[in-house]
Amino acid sequence: MFSIIFNLLGVGLLVVMVYLLLKAANAGAAAGICLVAAALSLLVANFDRIETLKLSPTGIEAKTREFQGVIDDAKATVASLHELAVAAAALQVDMLASAGRFGGGETIRHKDEMKDQLLQRLKALGLTKEQLSEVDQADRKWVVLDYAFAVLGPLNGQKDPEAKAAYAKAFNDGNPPTPDDCAALLQQFHVNDAKTNELLEDYRYYFRTGEQRRPEVWRDRANW
Repeated sequence: MFSIIFNLLGVGLLVVMVYLLLKAANAGAAAGICLVAAALSLLVANFDRIETLKLSPTGIEAKTREFQGVIDDAKATVASLHELAVAAAALQVDMLASAGRFGGGETIRHKDEMKDQLLQRLKALGLTKEQLSEVDQADRKWVVLDYAFAVLGPLNGQKDPEAKAAYAKAFNDGNPPTPDDCAALLQQFHVNDAKTNELLEDYRYYFRTGEQRRPEVWRDRANW
């Protein structure tokens, strides 16, 4: 029972560390304390397995009877915490992107800053490039929708009822039109201004790579 309690305490402290890194802007010191406390808790929990213990100014060195098993368990715990962090952060990014579309919510610039801060915290936590990309792409459906609205906006602004009808139809099925769909509609209704063409190229680039071709323009999308 003693071992179980301290193992649970160690895992709980690791979860708190992940939460602090995700939610608190200046949580480095607190997260570090949680990490040290978690390590000590896990050390106490597995004290009966330790053959030798050496303390020094640079850290703790221990040799256990089941050393590899403890290491494997620790790696599995960290991997699980990373997966939990990815799932929680991806949900947060999706919610950030969807918030305020029908009134209220944060400004676009503030939401972008919050997403950037979240990704930086996850990077500091040691997530892989693939895991960071998964979080970064969690708002892809909203980015695609924003680009499609912007590119086809001139159709909705025309007095031609056919152009307005084509604009509405493009979004009727719930899936935003692809860059090629947008290009075909622009050609059909003779929309060929420089701003729209550049936005179409931005959309093509994002659709293909998942990255912004002109990050400064994307961040200023409130003024499109």
